Amino acid sequence: SQTFAKIFGSEVIDIRPQGSADVIFAGQINKNENPLFNTRQRNQGNFNFDQRIQMNVTGSIGDKLKISTNYNTEAQFQFENQLKLDYTGKPDEIIQKIEAGTVSMPLPTSLISGSQALFGLKTKLQFGKLGVTSIFSQQRSQSRQITISNGSQQGNFSLSPSDYEANRHYFLSQYFRNNYNRALANIPIISSNVTITKIEVWVTNRSNTTRDSRDVLAFLDLGEYDPYNKNLFRGGAGFSALPAGFSGPGFAQQSNNLLANLPADTRLTNSNAVANYFQATGRTDNYSKLTYARKLTATEFRLQPQLGYISLNYPLNNDEVLSVAYRYTYNGTEYQVGELSTDIPVDAATPKVLYTKLLKNELLKTSLPTWDLMMKNIYTLGAYQISPNDFRLTITHLDNAANIEKPIMGEGQNTTGKLWLQLTGLDNLNPQNAKQP
Repeated sequence: SQTFAKIFGSEVIDIRPQGSADVIFAGQINKNENPLFNTRQRNQGNFNFDQRIQMNVTGSIGDKLKISTNYNTEAQFQFENQLKLDYTGKPDEIIQKIEAGTVSMPLPTSLISGSQALFGLKTKLQFGKLGVTSIFSQQRSQSRQITISNGSQQGNFSLSPSDYEANRHYFLSQYFRNNYNRALANIPIISSNVTITKIEVWVTNRSNTTRDSRDVLAFLDLGEYDPYNKNLFRGGAGFSALPAGFSGPGFAQQSNNLLANLPADTRLTNSNAVANYFQATGRTDNYSKLTYARKLTATEFRLQPQLGYISLNYPLNNDEVLSVAYRYTYNGTEYQVGELSTDIPVDAATPKVLYTKLLKNELLKTSLPTWDLMMKNIYTLGAYQISPNDFRLTITHLDNAANIEKPIMGEGQNTTGKLWLQLTGLDNLNPQNAKQP
């Protein structure tokens, strides 16, 4: 039509797609006749869906609009997938150029550098001798300058208090959290009489593996001297102030009466006794039941045996469950929280769960004690083999009124003029690990 030809320059449409698309549907069923596994563990199935697309589209609509698209599902970087629409007007038209998709913003100055990896809309209009160029886009790249000195990279890192490593580092109980600062009061010496000698870490089984898997029932209040659910459990006077939650031979100490109050058939995998027991007092806030939970190998986490916390190699997903069972000594006396896999043998005829200590539930609630068990004082710089030589740590506070970061406290009778670094008590060891104010 004449309108179409007026807008696009002509009525010719030329679109040329090239490429390939592979779609894979697969199903897998594993059957294991091992008598040590229960019926559910012996038969497992999963579904696999995968796709690989490599597509290039070039073409034109009329004489003014050019189309260029490059899409690859296996591209290493997002900016490698290009989508560009280029509309070029005639010299006497107001609309000189419209770009959509992947655009760039080069600037004719070295003072401010333009970006070459933008995704959005760019227009160039001409009103007589006045030219107007506008751009609305999302930046898909960043520029960073590094300095290499004596074979090492030098750079600056900036972190805010909320940038801690979430879902990776966990105290094993409230006892270790409450005594953490006291144990590190004389850093680098750790003042703790606790030594954890054995630990098993259980997580939600996402891989459907049956190796080192057991049914696990994790309790929020197991081994807690001050239980959260005071409607059902009692701690405090008469109970162990140290974490203790195991009823096996030789372990008479208990932090509360949780294990003594559980219904008799709570141990059975197929029983709903635990759900009925907590029905009126918070339900699954108190526990998490995992079918063939996966036990982490010793290389998948790190244990701090004196301070009582673990660090996972990778952060957990928000809906994953984390629980532990561990044994430790305190001044020569042995204590245990939860049941180790060797304490309750596998019974294929009557599947039973292991009682463990819950560190992270499927649903995150800041009102529950598990929120306090997740450590929020460990940060990553995204670098390795950092040398202590020439390392500088500065803590600043953003003054909202002046919009300036200040390293010095500006108020308080005893704090005015002092560095935030001094007030927080951080970075007070010299390269020889000796205290130095």
